[in-house]
Amino acid sequence: MISLEALPKIIDTSQLTSDLEGTLSYDHANWLETRLAVEEFSWQAADLLDRLDDLQEDLSRSDFADDVSGAKHKIDLHNEMKKKIMKAPVEDIDLLGHTYQLAKQLQEEHRHFTMSSMNVYVNINRILSVASRLIEGGHYAATHIRSVAGRLDRTWKDFAAGLEERTAVLALSVIFHHKAEQYVDNVSAWNGACENTNIPTEIMMLENSIHQHQNLYESMCQAYTENENSSNYENRPGGNPAADYSEGASHVLAVIHQILNHHRALEQKWHAKKLNYTSG
Repeated sequence: MISLEALPKIIDTSQLTSDLEGTLSYDHANWLETRLAVEEFSWQAADLLDRLDDLQEDLSRSDFADDVSGAKHKIDLHNEMKKKIMKAPVEDIDLLGHTYQLAKQLQEEHRHFTMSSMNVYVNINRILSVASRLIEGGHYAATHIRSVAGRLDRTWKDFAAGLEERTAVLALSVIFHHKAEQYVDNVSAWNGACENTNIPTEIMMLENSIHQHQNLYESMCQAYTENENSSNYENRPGGNPAADYSEGASHVLAVIHQILNHHRALEQKWHAKKLNYTSG
């Protein structure tokens, strides 16, 4: 049995929670919420990939029609495929990640999903090429083929745009959470520097201490500004104003408020120490 006193000798205190005399910030309710969100995302993504795999198999078939009746039947089958594509629940997978680690995980899963989706799009292009040849060859149903091909092309362009949009948002999520967690990790050290009230009496040491104190303020402000700049999800250039990022935006707002409170408290302590320098 390992005693509480011996635990830090085996495990770094940064990996221990406060009840074990460590510094690791852990919220069990938040962990459960995050874990459930990841499981839900993984299930939805796997289900969607299965559907796309089925579509890719259908689209890869090269058994083209030999007569008018067969061509009409193939057009009907392509209409059914289009309906399946349009029903693919890509918009349901809207989780942005609540931590840097989770955002990175979602980004990697989305990358694999995008690659699989683009493999399907190769076959869509092949179908559109066949449709173009039928139209140019004066097929009797050229008008209908043109209409179906146009809708299929637009559907997949919308689908690809949605993938690109999500790629951009997840990239922003990764940057934001990385900056936010870096800021929070530095709060303790910044607090310690501001709360150190030892003011040197020797001139050169005093000047150096004042210089370090000013550098501390600039570092805090730069980190805060970088975090603030990385938090703008919905108003990014080229963003889709119709996309619903309300859940992600709500989480981002909560993190911003947390960091703002940290920053205000740090500024107050910094200015208090600055007064000590000027009144000393």
